[in-house]
Amino acid sequence: MSKSKGTEKRPLVERIAEMAMRLGRQYLADYGATRSRHDFTQWQLMTCLILRVYLKTTHRGVLDLLAATPPLRERMELSEKLPHFTTLQKFSTRSQVLEIAQKLVAEIGQQAVAQAPGQPELAMDATGLARTTVSDYFESRRGRKFRRWVKVAVVILAGSLLPVALAIDLKPTHDCAQARWLLKQTQAVVKPAKLYADAGYDAEWIHEHCREQWGVESVIPAVPRRADGTGGGK
Repeated sequence: MSKSKGTEKRPLVERIAEMAMRLGRQYLADYGATRSRHDFTQWQLMTCLILRVYLKTTHRGVLDLLAATPPLRERMELSEKLPHFTTLQKFSTRSQVLEIAQKLVAEIGQQAVAQAPGQPELAMDATGLARTTVSDYFESRRGRKFRRWVKVAVVILAGSLLPVALAIDLKPTHDCAQARWLLKQTQAVVKPAKLYADAGYDAEWIHEHCREQWGVESVIPAVPRRADGTGGGK
C-alpha cells in the first residue's frame, strides 16, 4: 500500500483489493484452463475470496458490495459484469487455493507491518460462515442438522484489521484446533507487542507460546476449570 496522500484517502477495502490483485499475479496464472471463457482472471476471483474473509461475509455478500461500489470494481479491473456466486464457490474448492490465499495474507500482513511504527498488537478470532443460503432455522424445522458451513480463523493487526494469518476448516472444531497453525504463520510475519483473543483461546500452551516464543503478554479471558470457580494454570 502506497503512502501517498491519494492512496491514504481511499477506503481501506479498496487498498486491500489493490494489494491482493498485485500479489495474486505473482502466484496465479491469468486463467485456470485454456478453453475457459476467460470472463474473469484467477487473481480477480482470489481477490474476491480475500475480501470475503476480510469482511466476514458470504460469496453473495462480496458480489453485492462490488455491484454497489464502482471504485472497488475499478481497482479489481472488473466491468459491471460480475462472476456468479457459484463461480467463487467452485474456485475456492480448487486444489492449493487455500495455500495461495495463506501466502497472499502473509504478504499483505508483512507489507502492513513494514509501514506501521513500532511493534503492532494482534488479535485472534474465528467465526463460522454458511456455505448455502439456507438458514439454520429452516433446516431445523425440516428436522435436519445444519452441516454445510466453513470455519474461518484469522490473526489480524489491531487497528487496521488487516490479516496476517489464515486457517480454514470444514467441520465444527474448538478454536484452539487452528490456533497452533495460526501462531506459526504469524511468527513468520511479525513479532507482536501483545496478543488479544477471546475465552475460546484460553489454553496454557497459547499463553506459554506468547511468553516464551515472543516474550509478550497474551490477553485472553480465563475460563474457570476448577470446582471452586478458579482458572488454574499460570
